[in-house]
Amino acid sequence: MKIFKLTIIVSLLLVVFSNLILASEIKLPPYQKSSLGNDLTLLVMENKKLPLVNFRLVLKAGSVYDPLGKEGLADLTATLIRKGTKTKSFEQISEEIEFVGGSLNSGASPDYAFISGEFLSKDVDLALNLLSDILLNSVFSQEEFEREKELTLAGLQEEKDDPSTIATKAFYQFLFEKNPYSHPVSGTETSLKNITREDVMNFYKKYFVPQYSILTLVGDFSSQSVKQKVENTLANWQKSNSSLDKVPAPTKYKGRKLLIVEKPDVTQTQIRIGNISVPRNNPDYFPVVVANTILGGGFSSRLVNEIRVNQGLTYGVSSRFNMFKETGAYLISTFTKNKTTRKTIDVALEEVKKFREKGVSPDELAGAKNYLKGLFPSRLQTPEALASQISDIEFYNLDSKYVDTYMQKIDAVTLDDIKRVANKYFDYQDVVFVVVTNPKETRKDLEGLGKIEMTKP
Repeated sequence: MKIFKLTIIVSLLLVVFSNLILASEIKLPPYQKSSLGNDLTLLVMENKKLPLVNFRLVLKAGSVYDPLGKEGLADLTATLIRKGTKTKSFEQISEEIEFVGGSLNSGASPDYAFISGEFLSKDVDLALNLLSDILLNSVFSQEEFEREKELTLAGLQEEKDDPSTIATKAFYQFLFEKNPYSHPVSGTETSLKNITREDVMNFYKKYFVPQYSILTLVGDFSSQSVKQKVENTLANWQKSNSSLDKVPAPTKYKGRKLLIVEKPDVTQTQIRIGNISVPRNNPDYFPVVVANTILGGGFSSRLVNEIRVNQGLTYGVSSRFNMFKETGAYLISTFTKNKTTRKTIDVALEEVKKFREKGVSPDELAGAKNYLKGLFPSRLQTPEALASQISDIEFYNLDSKYVDTYMQKIDAVTLDDIKRVANKYFDYQDVVFVVVTNPKETRKDLEGLGKIEMTKP
């Protein structure tokens, strides 16, 4: 009985706490922005809740800058940069970090490469010295280069056994075609084999430069003191004279086309439906996010209710907008038995059609707003989360008051806004389809959806 009473009390406290969060204003803690002598953008935020310091360096060196035929170069370079310097091996760097209980990571996304780390605040000097060492003195040894390539190739081989991963990667390549956003971040087996150590060195020299980079630090420190430390440790990181090629925004696909990825052993079909959509800094960001939550962005969404609950065609279905710097993608993802592939596609398209034509109810709108507002505070609770948030604000040229006004802008979305963005961005006639399936069981049913192309994983 005591446990039951305690459970009730805790539950009530959680409800009260959640309501307080929703009712209160969320304010991003103040931070300082400056530009160093090498044109590095520096963002510094004091946060003394935990004895930690988190740094995040974002470099305009994502997979969109991979040369044609050498996709995966950006990610390989970003990974290798922490695998040994002129004075320390990868093992020595790892041991030094482990000894103080820190962490260091690096990699790439379509838009950018990153190096991030978290250390106890007493080890801020060590953290910045490590960052400086790998930025200025990485050797990209032939041994580590070959090892990392083999690891990546092994990972790509494993992905061939995962129909969901195959479908999503194939969707972006099929959708973006020859645009740089079609580049798979990890590359392909063919492209990785084309990459040499010299390619990595040249990519590093061109793109890992301060004038196209943002360094964010959040933690238990004095802003003035840590800024001086950064200036001292990165003073020799020199900007280059090279300019970056502009990444072109792709054109939205008109009509329909279908890619069948042949996988004869599957009994279920992975389905992806979508089109090119909005970049991250689009003015319609808030209406789009709310609208997508109603259509397929939550557990009580329309797609879930119709495709999973009412018709029992799948255990999982969702829609989302992946927004990049220059473009974005609208995507519906689901899976079903091979024999119900066409029916599932048709039901999904019909739900989008009804969403556009009939709009949503006031209750649906209110529910979506509360769901999004309830999730948002968790994005600001740790130094790592804060560093990621303010780094994104700077990189994607978002409103500096993005966090402070988030709740109000979600609340400001109206039924008319939902109807407007639904008809503008949620396509069902102009769409690209990708299915990973056994074509012997599904191809006949898929005819008529659009021009069919075939490929293998």
